[in-house]
Amino acid sequence: MTSKERVLAAAKGQKVDCVPASFTMHFGPQFKHGDPAVMMHLDYLKRTGVDILNIKNENTYRCDTRINTAKDFKHVKPMSVKSKDIQDQLYIIKTLADKVGDTTSLTLTTFSMVPCILNAMFTHIRDMDLPDGNLNMGGIYETDGFKIPMFLREEPEIVGAAFKVIGESLAEHCQAYAEAGLDSLYYSVMACGENFMTRAEYEKYIEPYDLAALKASEGIVKFNILHVCKSYADMTRFTDYPVEVVNWPAFLEGCPDLDEGKKIIGPNRTVMGGFDDRSGPLYEGDFNDLANATKKIIDHMGTHRFILSADCSIEPWYSYDRIRCIVDTCHEYSAGK
Repeated sequence: MTSKERVLAAAKGQKVDCVPASFTMHFGPQFKHGDPAVMMHLDYLKRTGVDILNIKNENTYRCDTRINTAKDFKHVKPMSVKSKDIQDQLYIIKTLADKVGDTTSLTLTTFSMVPCILNAMFTHIRDMDLPDGNLNMGGIYETDGFKIPMFLREEPEIVGAAFKVIGESLAEHCQAYAEAGLDSLYYSVMACGENFMTRAEYEKYIEPYDLAALKASEGIVKFNILHVCKSYADMTRFTDYPVEVVNWPAFLEGCPDLDEGKKIIGPNRTVMGGFDDRSGPLYEGDFNDLANATKKIIDHMGTHRFILSADCSIEPWYSYDRIRCIVDTCHEYSAGK
């Protein structure tokens, strides 16, 4: 099997020659756009041998007026597919699809409604000359993300109308991304716990636009991956999301572990994960320890409907050689099981 065939079989619950493996990371600020981004992704693929090449999306939703209050959401405008940012992302996808061909499965980190809202709110921060050249979305979410439900409750009509603008643009982006040559969307959701937004609020203001965005890619991509990000994730909110593969933070507080999460997503979806993306076996020990940890995960999860990965993007300084060790061990150990 090629990597692409292996991944598609795993996503559809079919027999695989071995368990596919995939890890992803953000690259440095000089490799986020255009040809430098293409070059870095291809180098990463060649050196790690991953079965899925996750294309990082550094072209996020914009609002050129700073949002300090709920009423400021009236400044949110549609983000056209013809905009410079989306065109840059489409160029990266199309170029990588052309160069990779039918050998490797291509997915794109696609930010769902809540991350798009956050990016619109904090465009002014993202545009600053930050020391590392990258907006720490995790930090922004933890510190200021709770302004979203606060503003929504304060001015539901204004904020709700802005969400509609963002959601409609997001669906257009997803269709364009899919048509550019992807095999799947790596659809990243967050803020799905009661500590952030109630289920009723989520179902009214977030879920309809997420579903529309995912459905915009149907019939174009071969499958979709749901990536659940951050702690206190209520996985039961996604039982109706049209995805074949689910990746979630099984090692974070307030989240189901791999066994519990597998029961929640159901038998007809594929689990993607196994490694804690910030600590544990991924970062401890030598190559022999890393290989043993890989084997232990496969023994526990099996080879059916499973893709070996981490909870989220791994640290950008992580050794490519260690990723290669995991991928090679995964392929060799699971072959024929």
